[in-house]
Amino acid sequence: MNNQRKNHEFWVHKVKEIKDSGLSVAAWVKQNEGYTVHQVRYWLRKIQKQSETSPSSSDWLSVHVDHTRHHSSQIILHLPNGSRLEIPAGLPPKELQHLFQAVNAL
Repeated sequence: MNNQRKNHEFWVHKVKEIKDSGLSVAAWVKQNEGYTVHQVRYWLRKIQKQSETSPSSSDWLSVHVDHTRHHSSQIILHLPNGSRLEIPAGLPPKELQHLFQAVNAL
């Protein structure tokens, strides 16, 4: 692993530690010698921006297939927020795409 990657991984863990501490950046820097407010804020912004633009495992939903129902006329999705989405079987792909875009926008 190259030094740049090691440094990035170090800061990913450090940012988590800082956030978990519940302290402000200034207070955390006072308690942890060797860091500056500017340096910590730089990495907080950098890692936050990367996490917003890169997909994570939380972007995917697990799927359970109920094999006891052989001929269903619809697909039922149970969303993490407790909502239930019933999709008619045979929905054209373009309409399905629009449906998922609408759900994703919620």
